[in-house]
Amino acid sequence: RVKSMSVLSMAWLLRLAASFVAAQNAGDQPETAFSVHHGVGTCCAARQMGTAALDDCLKGVLRRQRRVWGEMSSKIGIISFYDANLRASFAPYAQFVNAAWAETHGHAMVLEDDHSAGEWREPRDIRWTKIGVMLKALEPGGWCANCKGVAWVDADLAVISFGLDLAALMASSPQASVWMSQDADVRYMVNSGFILARNDAHGLAVLRAWWAQDHGQNEQEAFSKLWQANSPDKSLSYQIGQKSLPWLRDRVAVLPPSALNSDCCPLAAKYTTDARVLHLMGVSGQVRAAVFSEAADALCTAAASAPEAQRI
Repeated sequence: RVKSMSVLSMAWLLRLAASFVAAQNAGDQPETAFSVHHGVGTCCAARQMGTAALDDCLKGVLRRQRRVWGEMSSKIGIISFYDANLRASFAPYAQFVNAAWAETHGHAMVLEDDHSAGEWREPRDIRWTKIGVMLKALEPGGWCANCKGVAWVDADLAVISFGLDLAALMASSPQASVWMSQDADVRYMVNSGFILARNDAHGLAVLRAWWAQDHGQNEQEAFSKLWQANSPDKSLSYQIGQKSLPWLRDRVAVLPPSALNSDCCPLAAKYTTDARVLHLMGVSGQVRAAVFSEAADALCTAAASAPEAQRI
């Protein structure tokens, strides 16, 4: 497995470098070019001091960006969560890459942890916390309550094509309020490693109904049951309290596996150079740390020679 992942890592780094160069030279420029001279890029130095230093740097930069931006109505919020164990292993490297991508598109980003997630942190199954922190952001008074939408990214997922444009995806399917990729496992309807939700009544209703499910099952199993229960083939729509979701299948866009996720399995065999994200599902923390730290190094090396860009 480590040998195959080493090949995958090399292919991924080539793809990452190519997408970075393409982003710098594209006719339709991102809002801000990624550079080591400002914003997220200033954390390139911190990555050499370990994951804790990188995590602290990232959270500080992201807080300052949100303060400068103030009004969030034009923004898409990006959210990830990881506990102390993942912080010490690989998560800050992956989220550094995601923060660089988010910055180029003008997205606001928050990295949640056990303390900041508060009551939305699900102790029985940490995987449910993703739905909780998305609701935390969007509910009245939340940090992204006025955003256009929010996107969740797993701690072991990195956007490797900086051309991935969430605003364009939302605009291309105005009927949809939630976007996820189909899961490779036939037991599950979707993979929740990357979730995009529009900040509208239907987007919030889907997240609230999902969160209301039994947390004794994993979140993907719960969504699959929610999807099946709202099948048009059934005479009775699924009930959440007194509310039904007969529109669920019209408002949730289930995309191909590689659209917002990695097509697997095995991941190394199905990885292609046009992949948008790399989701290292089911591999060891050691492999994740090796791949994501190499990605952070490659991104910083490429950015070091990039022209100075307008400061955020």
